Amino acid sequence: MFRLVGVRQEAGIGMDVSSAIVAKSDQLNAIDLVGRDVTVTIVDVKPGPADQPVHIITDVYSPSRPWKPSKTALRDIVQVWGTDSTAWVGRRLTLWNDPEVLWAGQPVGGVRIRAMSHIEKAFEAKHVITRGKTKKVMIQPLADVDPEKVTAALNAISNASTVQQLDAIEAHAQKVGIHGDVEVEIANRREFLNN
Repeated sequence: MFRLVGVRQEAGIGMDVSSAIVAKSDQLNAIDLVGRDVTVTIVDVKPGPADQPVHIITDVYSPSRPWKPSKTALRDIVQVWGTDSTAWVGRRLTLWNDPEVLWAGQPVGGVRIRAMSHIEKAFEAKHVITRGKTKKVMIQPLADVDPEKVTAALNAISNASTVQQLDAIEAHAQKVGIHGDVEVEIANRREFLNN
């Protein structure tokens, strides 16, 4: 199942315009992450052409918009998860737009990893900025999702009979770090309650 981020109107909150800023592209782009981090679960890893040899399919973006990680991001993943991409499936990453990433000497932004699941503590990664110049960054551990919390939230969502109840469930899901796992169900139930 893929969670698709969309434009939606929420009662008294305004319109979520996340999908309106997404670039028309065949991949996840740094510009898609402006102003927000996105936590994704890896669904599959497929080979690509020589210039972008790894295509990571996630639960947030459909297979038609894979994340095609840079060498820097791939090095970060391999440093802790290893080179066997089948082991990556089911693991989670928090991605963000680093506006300082250079292309042809100009800052254009790039998708970087802020946090990873299946690591016990933060680790230091060395990112190559230009030839001979590196930058140390810390990648944080990403807590594993408690399936019991997700199940409880899904049950509460399906039983919510008012938008106010749904708002409270959504706030709780954000607080306990499972919002991304129930976001689509919340949106669907909100649409049902508003009709």
